Amino acid sequence: MIPEGKTERLLLRPIEIGNAAQIQELLPHWEIVRYLLNVVPWPYPADGALKFVRDVALHAVQRGDQWVWTLRLKQARRKLLDRSL
Repeated sequence: MIPEGKTERLLLRPIEIGNAAQIQELLPHWEIVRYLLNVVPWPYPADGALKFVRDVALHAVQRGDQWVWTLRLKQARRKLLDRSL
């Protein structure tokens, strides 16, 4: 089981399949992806986040190879942290 982390303002929560829709909204911006071109396709596909969470991240977590978290503000626990914050 992946532990949750927290600071005074932030929460780190293990990634879940339900996070894919928010990731899909937040990630496909050139300002972000240009630093990740060796692992993130550009243009970012419409199902890119779902495929990543379902086929890569969750499998790596289940195998024990990686821990993958989402970052959120404590005051907005259901929303992933936006790049503008």
